[in-house]
Amino acid sequence: FTTLAGGYAAGTDALVLLPSGGRFGIAGDAVRDGIRAAYDADRSGNRPNLSFRSSGFDAGVDAGADLVIGPLEKPSVAALAARSSLPVPTLALNRSGGGSTPNLFQFSLAPEDEAINVANHAWTSGLKSAALLYPSGGFGDRLADAFRGQWRALGGRIAGQQAYPPGESGYSRTVAALLADGKADFVFLVATDKDVQTLYGALRDAGARMPVVATSHVYDGDFDPTRDAALSGLYFVDIPWILDTERSDALSRKALRDKLPNVNGPLARLYAMGIDGYRLAPRIADMGKNLGTFFPGETGGLTVDSLGQIRRQLLLAQFTAGGPKLQNGLAAAAPAKTADEGEPAADDGS
Repeated sequence: FTTLAGGYAAGTDALVLLPSGGRFGIAGDAVRDGIRAAYDADRSGNRPNLSFRSSGFDAGVDAGADLVIGPLEKPSVAALAARSSLPVPTLALNRSGGGSTPNLFQFSLAPEDEAINVANHAWTSGLKSAALLYPSGGFGDRLADAFRGQWRALGGRIAGQQAYPPGESGYSRTVAALLADGKADFVFLVATDKDVQTLYGALRDAGARMPVVATSHVYDGDFDPTRDAALSGLYFVDIPWILDTERSDALSRKALRDKLPNVNGPLARLYAMGIDGYRLAPRIADMGKNLGTFFPGETGGLTVDSLGQIRRQLLLAQFTAGGPKLQNGLAAAAPAKTADEGEPAADDGS
């Protein structure tokens, strides 16, 4: 990869299309706050003229916008993707699929990306066979399908898979059925923070010692030693902005906690999306022409594929007694619990 420099040209007029109310209003507010935070922290000397609207792509371009950030709603993105081309570089904040539209780039925090990242981390760690444990319903099916597609493309084998009904008080039978299907090198666990303790506990109680890897849905971004002790040893993928707790610069979570009310809430990752949206927008056309270009974003290592879609490389972390710790890879076997409240043995991630 090559890392792209650059930024806004002097006098750039940037149109930001975000919902200001309705179903997506709260999400739009979080992205908008992230964009504004990045604007305030921009010391390049060439900050753009930002114009915020809830709609009106054509009107904004006709009024002189040099580039567009948004829209956020999928139907609006799909409408732009249906055009033969767009007049100015446009960084949509969702993904509609389909083919390539010149000047349209699609940037999404799609959960499917996380499943693909789990497959990539497992494969580069030398693991070959996977077991899947995922919730029944659309969300679980989407992540399981994305994982299967990537894992098989890499050459991996599916040793077993089980769907579970969310919200159950125990999953011992489901886990027993999963482990009976065959020997797996690791388990891909699709769960939210509501079910993950019960599921992970059931896997460990059943004697499963292989690594268990989840998506960011198991972590709300703030470590609670009492609540999260039961997750010690569990791996998960997440964005740099959430996992880098040592940073204290103007755009770190630590610095923004007092300014933005929801930085600690379920919308936290959308602030990071806003920051990246602001920084990507002036670079996105060049990234589209140079597909090997890498941008170190808050939402991951970012590249553009041949369809104009942003691909994210996420970090791998593991719950420990002291909080999530970054790892370079998955250990071949999960650490056994010790007497001190289940803390895993030291693991350097190699």
